Amino acid sequence: MKKIKVEYNQLMFLYAYLRLINLSLDRSRWTTWSEFQLYYKDVIQPNKVIQYLESSFQLPENDLTQSVLLFKKKDIADVLAAKVFKRFFLRQSEVLYCYKLLRSLENFLNSNSENYNMEMEMLRCDIAEYYRVILEKMISRRDLYHLMKIEHYTQSEHLRTIKLDEFVPSDFL
Repeated sequence: MKKIKVEYNQLMFLYAYLRLINLSLDRSRWTTWSEFQLYYKDVIQPNKVIQYLESSFQLPENDLTQSVLLFKKKDIADVLAAKVFKRFFLRQSEVLYCYKLLRSLENFLNSNSENYNMEMEMLRCDIAEYYRVILEKMISRRDLYHLMKIEHYTQSEHLRTIKLDEFVPSDFL
C-alpha cells in the first residue's frame, strides 16, 4: 500500500482533533444530542478536516467511498522511522480510514438523532483505537503529555486544558 509522508504538526493536529472527538462523544452521553451539536458549531467542523485530508494527502477519488477500510498496527520499521529518523508516514489506507471516521461523525452531527446511540459509541471506540494505534506511536512522550490536555465538550472547569487552535497546522484551510 502506498505510504504518504506526513509532517509532524499534521500528526499532532490529527491526534488532538480525534482525541477531542473521542472525549466529546464520551461526554455527550450525559447531555442531549442537540447540545452536543450546538457545541460542535464552535469547533472545527469534520468537513473542514476532511477537506484538509483531501488536499494535503491527494486522496484518490474512487477510494473515498469504500465501505470497508481496515488498518493494521504500525510495524517496528514505521515506529523507528518516526522516533529515530523523524520521518513520518501513514499508509494510504490509514488516511482513508481517518477520512471514513470523520465522514461518519459529520453524518451523525447532521442527523436528526435525538440521543446518543450504539452506532455513535462504536464510532467513538473506532476513533479512539485509530489515534492510539496509528498516530500515538509516532508522537513524542512530551507532546503526548500536552495532547492529553486537549479541550473537549463538558470538560471540568478545574482542568487545565489546551485549545485545539494550538495544534492547527499553518497550512490548514
